[in-house]
Amino acid sequence: MNEDSQSLDLIRKRQWTAGLIGIVGMILWAVGFFAEHDHKQALYGYFFGFIFWASLTIGCLGIMSLQGAVKATWGVAVVRIMEAAAGPSMMLLLLVLIIPIAAPGIGLGVLYKWVDVNYMLSDPVLRHKLFFLTPKGFWIRTLIAGVLWTLWSYILKRSSRRQDTSLDNKEWDLRANWGAVGLVMFFITVTMVATDWVMSINPYYFSTIYGIIFAIGAGLSAMSLAVLFILINSDMPPYRAIVTPKLTRDLGNVFLALTMLWAYTTLSQFLITWQGNLPLEVPYYQHRTGLSFGTAGKGMDWNVLSSLVILFQFFVPFLALLAPRTKRVVRNMIWVALTIGVVRIFTVYWLIFPDLRPNEGFGGSLTHWTDYAAFFGIGGIWLWTFLYNMSQAPLLPKYDTRLMEVEHA
Repeated sequence: MNEDSQSLDLIRKRQWTAGLIGIVGMILWAVGFFAEHDHKQALYGYFFGFIFWASLTIGCLGIMSLQGAVKATWGVAVVRIMEAAAGPSMMLLLLVLIIPIAAPGIGLGVLYKWVDVNYMLSDPVLRHKLFFLTPKGFWIRTLIAGVLWTLWSYILKRSSRRQDTSLDNKEWDLRANWGAVGLVMFFITVTMVATDWVMSINPYYFSTIYGIIFAIGAGLSAMSLAVLFILINSDMPPYRAIVTPKLTRDLGNVFLALTMLWAYTTLSQFLITWQGNLPLEVPYYQHRTGLSFGTAGKGMDWNVLSSLVILFQFFVPFLALLAPRTKRVVRNMIWVALTIGVVRIFTVYWLIFPDLRPNEGFGGSLTHWTDYAAFFGIGGIWLWTFLYNMSQAPLLPKYDTRLMEVEHA
């Protein structure tokens, strides 16, 4: 596509900017890790950065599988973005980036209390979780998920690129079959890694819906990336030819559906925990509302973060997306996508740090500069890989011209 050349040149320029930010960020984080006496705080920051950017890739894989299964018109605009953000190279990058977290002598024993067998044996409740919460199990399940994600992304991406050349409609059926099965695989594997990577920070807490919430949130992050990429470049080819009120309405409806699903599942988890009123599970929400640390005066502001997440992860986008005008106007959709994308960062923060830094509170936790270095370091590397992948193929698939046909109808 010759019309893509202007956009591809811009992508390459942004790619090297992202790479520079990634290198500088990781160097600063490494300096902080080796210079600080308390290495665990630097590891906390790295863990947070990894979980956010990994969830973005995971969400893109879910949307890519969904698009393969349903062949939605709106998916024509986002499919190349999903392939770039969740392709095999990105999956391999995640497996490399998780090494400092999964390595026994570096992050595993710092982040997860269950690594200490004596700690697990000291409590009858934790003793029953020893069959699952083990370093070996952590590595095996992470590797299984990584291999399955890499396989599915490879098959879906290869089929899409192959159809660009052959224009063979049989590729539609192949992606539909793999995409439908892939959605089942997606939720099972995301539940595994969400439980291992994030929920097990607090080994006492347990929720069967936790992985679903994590997957839906990851899908929101993925759609934020796609919508921002498309609409910010809507005045440039090839997106200039496809960005119409119909497309932005469809993308807005996907946002609305995911937002409602996130709110429903999150509220369900809270209500089940509240109704059960079990002393081992209630502290999960106490840590996130500051109720456990009211007398200290430092933990109360975790409630500020909880309020911000509820307000901007659900109420603001939900009410905005109910209005048809919001979904028809490009500028409005950019603001909605940006709001959701930014609040997703804080939502991941909310999932992690109340358990890792409960006594510091939200305000106190924000003072650790290594968190920012790791976040931008990992993010820069992630964006470099993403933009490189975007530059390797046409920004829109040749085999699906439905959006072009709508524009010229």
